[in-house]
Amino acid sequence: EWNAAMIQLLNHANYLLVKDMEYEMLEGRLNVNSGNFELLVEAVHQP
Repeated sequence: EWNAAMIQLLNHANYLLVKDMEYEMLEGRLNVNSGNFELLVEAVHQP
């Protein structure tokens, strides 16, 4: 569950780590119709 502090940190972070997979955050938007905050991410290819 996301909280306000985590959403504020998105202003300072460029990468997101989920279950040991790293993603670059390309952009985000607030979907007012559905009440969702949406992130566009791309998987970081690890060597």
